Amino acid sequence: VGDTIYREGDKVLQLVNMPEENVFNGDIGYIRKIDYAYKTKSHKNEIYVDYDGLVVKYLPKDFNKIKHGFIISIHKSQGSEFECVILPMTKSYFRMLYRKLIYTAVTRAKRKLILIGEPMAFVTAVRNNNEYARKTHLKERILNNQTILIGVTISSEVIMMKMGRDIALMMLGGACVLAYQKYNKPVMKEMNKVTNKVVHKANKKLEDMM
Repeated sequence: VGDTIYREGDKVLQLVNMPEENVFNGDIGYIRKIDYAYKTKSHKNEIYVDYDGLVVKYLPKDFNKIKHGFIISIHKSQGSEFECVILPMTKSYFRMLYRKLIYTAVTRAKRKLILIGEPMAFVTAVRNNNEYARKTHLKERILNNQTILIGVTISSEVIMMKMGRDIALMMLGGACVLAYQKYNKPVMKEMNKVTNKVVHKANKKLEDMM
């Protein structure tokens, strides 16, 4: 697959959610079988991955949804456990050296944990109890009656086009209640204006269609 060579027995990592197959981002499986196009009914290469008894078939269009799972990030490992974990520690990626993340990595090991790299990187991580805060200023913008109106307007119009007017109005109604309960009355007034605007557009589109 491109520059990647897959073999039967390889460990692979699922990269995206595939609810129709009951496989989700971060799941780890093993390649059970690889069938080449000349002997498949689809006339395409097929990869079969076994996720603890659940076998999922991948066609070429799905090959980018998996990758080798021999080395994975700590974030991808959350929710999983492994017999042996090898954890490299280096100060070159200083942003990731904090206690909570290292704790997550260490607790992935069932029986054996091997730490390799720079000892001071581990010490730094253990001493650092603070994550880097995301500075989006979302709270301030919402409280200042910004952003939420834009999002609701766009999303409601998209929903209206995709699923119909009634669904869009239900979504807007919920957003208005949320704005009233969580934020402030001026926001709700603006929400009502947005709702009326969407209703007007919906009615106009219905009239045009008739």
